Amino acid sequence: MTIAPVSTALWVQQTPEKPPICEIVKEIVLKILKESAITLGLGTIVCLFVPTPMGLSMMVGATIVQLLVSTLFHALGAFASYHNYETVATACSWITGVNFGYLTGRNSQTILHEAGHALASLLVYKNPRPVIEVFPFRGGHTSYYKTGLTSFGHKLGAAAANCLTIASGPALTLLVSSALLAVGIAILEEYPEFGKYLIAWASIDFLHHAEYAYSALRVEKWNLSNDFAHLSIFGLHPVDASIVILAIPIVITLGMYLWKNKKPPTHGLTAS
Repeated sequence: MTIAPVSTALWVQQTPEKPPICEIVKEIVLKILKESAITLGLGTIVCLFVPTPMGLSMMVGATIVQLLVSTLFHALGAFASYHNYETVATACSWITGVNFGYLTGRNSQTILHEAGHALASLLVYKNPRPVIEVFPFRGGHTSYYKTGLTSFGHKLGAAAANCLTIASGPALTLLVSSALLAVGIAILEEYPEFGKYLIAWASIDFLHHAEYAYSALRVEKWNLSNDFAHLSIFGLHPVDASIVILAIPIVITLGMYLWKNKKPPTHGLTAS
């Protein structure tokens, strides 16, 4: 009797080849260059509306700090990913997004907020000559003349025209933040880095405006420099405004989740 030889197959689990260090460094540099270009572009626009040397100095300092922090966490994230610490790498990418959203995104949203006031004043008042001023990380101010109502302003009435002008500041920036959040969630799987930046940017603005609305409770009733204190005259309570603002990103996130995970409709029935 002969015994047939038994062949054994040896399965070796191969680990994916890691990229060379030089490629990782190039990727980090590319990320920093992209972020620097966007930061400098948005920062330059903001600086056009900063009236004080101290404010300009704050903008320059914030840019330097942001890029240093981003460089640190981009490098730390790349190191973690190289050694398969994916949780740490993901955390680092979120930190860079929040860093950008606060040090660049917040002042950019202030411009949008004040632009909302300025555009609304042009819509309802004759020759209002709006002037926008931005005070980095503190807020902004838009001054304009109420020289008379336009035809559209007359249709609204003086009180409604005033209300529209005040509400248009928060409304415009919250509209933009809603779009940023929706796009960020939509592209998160395909472009995770960019998606996280947009989500962090929008989330910081929602939190900032919710806190801004709630802060109207702490100012004197005659102090109408706070938009939401002013809007409370028209019946919008600051607490209600804060709740609505915080509800917007929740609704958008749930809606995008349902949209991304919906199953394609089944057309017709199949018989076996």
